[in-house]
Amino acid sequence: MTTKRNWPNFAVPFLAILIVVTVWQIFYSPNMPTEIPQYTKAAYTLYTNLSNYIYPVETLTDTDYNQLIDLNFTFQMNNFVCNETSPLVLVMIHTSPSNFAKRKTIRETWGTYKDKVKYLFVVGDVENSTLKRKLIEENQNYSDFTQGSFKDAYRNLTYKHVMLFKYVIYHCPEAKYIIKTDDDVFVNMPTMMNFLTQDMSPYGAGNLLFCNTRVNSRVLRSYRSKWRVSFSEYPAKNYPTYCPGWFLLYSQNVVFELYKEAQVAPYFWIDDIHLTGTLFKKLNLVHEDSKPYMISLQEMDDVVDGGNITRPFLIGQPNLEEKQIRSLWSFVDSHTVPRNVIHDVYPDRKLIESPMKTRFFLLPMIPILILFYLLYQIFQEPDDISNVPHSYIAEIKTFTKKDSENHNHRQYNNGDYHQLIDIDFEFRTLPLTCKYRHPFLLILVHSAPVNFEKRKAIRETWGRSSDKAKLVFLLGSSDNSGTTEKMRQEFNTYSDMVIGSFVDTYKNLTYKHVMGFKYALYHCKEATYVLKTDDDVFVNLPSFVEYMESNVSPYGAEKLIMCNVWHGAHVSRSYKSKYRFSIKEYPSRTFPTYCSGWFILYSNDVVYDLYVRAQNSEYFWVDDVFVTGILAQKSELTHFNIRDFVISKSKMDKIVSGVCDGSSRKFLLGRPNIPADVVRKLWTCAMLNHEEIYS
Repeated sequence: MTTKRNWPNFAVPFLAILIVVTVWQIFYSPNMPTEIPQYTKAAYTLYTNLSNYIYPVETLTDTDYNQLIDLNFTFQMNNFVCNETSPLVLVMIHTSPSNFAKRKTIRETWGTYKDKVKYLFVVGDVENSTLKRKLIEENQNYSDFTQGSFKDAYRNLTYKHVMLFKYVIYHCPEAKYIIKTDDDVFVNMPTMMNFLTQDMSPYGAGNLLFCNTRVNSRVLRSYRSKWRVSFSEYPAKNYPTYCPGWFLLYSQNVVFELYKEAQVAPYFWIDDIHLTGTLFKKLNLVHEDSKPYMISLQEMDDVVDGGNITRPFLIGQPNLEEKQIRSLWSFVDSHTVPRNVIHDVYPDRKLIESPMKTRFFLLPMIPILILFYLLYQIFQEPDDISNVPHSYIAEIKTFTKKDSENHNHRQYNNGDYHQLIDIDFEFRTLPLTCKYRHPFLLILVHSAPVNFEKRKAIRETWGRSSDKAKLVFLLGSSDNSGTTEKMRQEFNTYSDMVIGSFVDTYKNLTYKHVMGFKYALYHCKEATYVLKTDDDVFVNLPSFVEYMESNVSPYGAEKLIMCNVWHGAHVSRSYKSKYRFSIKEYPSRTFPTYCSGWFILYSNDVVYDLYVRAQNSEYFWVDDVFVTGILAQKSELTHFNIRDFVISKSKMDKIVSGVCDGSSRKFLLGRPNIPADVVRKLWTCAMLNHEEIYS
């Protein structure tokens, strides 16, 4: 049944109010500011929505990715935090490998602010095996590290800083602003975001380096000084104007120009002076001073002692203790975020006024606002799963009890069971999940061998077995003997892991995907639907099963593939890209319509069709594109979009913060790349609607 939207009922009063407000602004309102306060001449430029900076990586050398100034370089540990979403701000936090408590403090305070922001801790390599193991485990839990192959040492801070630039350029070019800070610093992220979107520009800026500037600092020659620099290292008496590295706000073009200069310049070990002083001076740009936006020592002491301050601030003092960071966050989290920071910091400054220009500027905005409002009403995320638009449900061919599909007449090639596309294959472990009961839904969860905690979180939350849904984890083999033994023990305990004989690597994901089909067809062929998902995804399983039975069909469907759909994605040819494809691998310029791999629902017949095609096709390593794009196109499948099933960002943040009211419980899917603790919170909230199912 199609749900009729009632947006016309709201559109008429909305338009009436808009027109009245506009007329009032034209004829009766006082003078209004049209620009950011101009108390100093800004050296930077603010972009509009018509501007879009693109890193000119083609001007770099072919070997640039594996070069760091004068070193051969690799990322030893990396997380691609910008793959699924495009953040406005990327925060890169310099940290010492042993600073576990400081990183924990940031994750629990200002690092919890996630609206249009991504965070990464930046470290070098360590020699201590125990410390190395702890870092790996920490990254497995939080997925928020980037680590370089140089030794993490005080004299190597310039390598760490330039590696930060390298990550931004190659792995997060979408971020409009880049913050470099340290793990003993407090950044007031809610106010910072208002500053960047309201006082600056949500579309980014050019030529911006915003920092606490130092002018005419003398070069120290004393052997007693930690900062001693010899004449051969730096012959001048004074340093150029530079920024202490504990807080730097970069625009995209400054990141690239400094990176390009640093890659060919002689190494100098004080990164603040080298990058934001010497090399920045070559660019003939001007530093923007952040001192007015920094909380004073007295104000900070007042906050720590439980007092109050009225002046907004963006950053704390450097070298803070964990207690001070937590006190500042508690204060920020309990107060209203100021909207216009510059105006509040400089209340006595007069704004440049052009009243009639501002007033009449609203007139052409009326049709634009109307358009945005109508589009919002049509495409907004529903607040209740009962309001999910069912307009496309009628297009799905569903089965009734009488005509449900018979799976016993399917044909396979000789030797098919021990073949996986182009390799010999066997199941190393084989759970008999469907032996005694035919599930309505078989769930295949892609998981990496080392993701023990993520699997544990799913088992204890939404993956708990029920009569209608059965879940198994899909893994390849590990070449680490310790991990292999832990996987064996895990299987003996839970019997829910399908482990294939291929090595579990990124380039082998297509083998894993097709292995899931093989398991479904040979060992759970009566499953009505098959769901492929990942181990960092939350599925509100009781609600999803109920939705499929009530709104699709309890007896199955035909030619159904339901997912987060991508249309017209371009094929990357750049050698700098993780997803580069040669013309030989894929000659077309764009991919066919395909699904993001974090949630794909198949009808049983589609599993068989795609499996047979995959077994007789040439291997292509990006499983999402290969299975749900190339092969689905050959099968003439229509993709049905799940966008309306996914919980909104605001609602998920509300649940994570501890608020679980009636409307918050009604959703079908979480968002991708969710940490284990968020999975548990979503489950706790969702189960308030389904206490009887898993009692």
